Amino acid sequence: MNLYVIGPVTGIDDDNRLEFERVDKKLKEAGHFADIPHRWVFPGSHWDTAMAESIRRMMTMWGNAMQLDEPFGIAMLDGWEQSKGATIEHDLAVALGIPCKPWREWL
Repeated sequence: MNLYVIGPVTGIDDDNRLEFERVDKKLKEAGHFADIPHRWVFPGSHWDTAMAESIRRMMTMWGNAMQLDEPFGIAMLDGWEQSKGATIEHDLAVALGIPCKPWREWL
């Protein structure tokens, strides 16, 4: 399964990088291909720039998976519901029919 990880970033030390990387590692250990926004968003980016880049990556992964007829989903970190950005990403994914689950449910 190809998974894009979403979750809270703003206001958390180091943009919550440690938690994103921890979950990324767990998903990969379970056999998934996972990606996190921290690989694509420059540290210190303005919120709207970071969101544009994160959504661009999420949509690219989804498009590539569709072309290759591979499964794609969204893995949500704890607390995603309190994140404006993660809520936008989640709602977009749901509108497109992309499966969204808490990250532990993908294990």
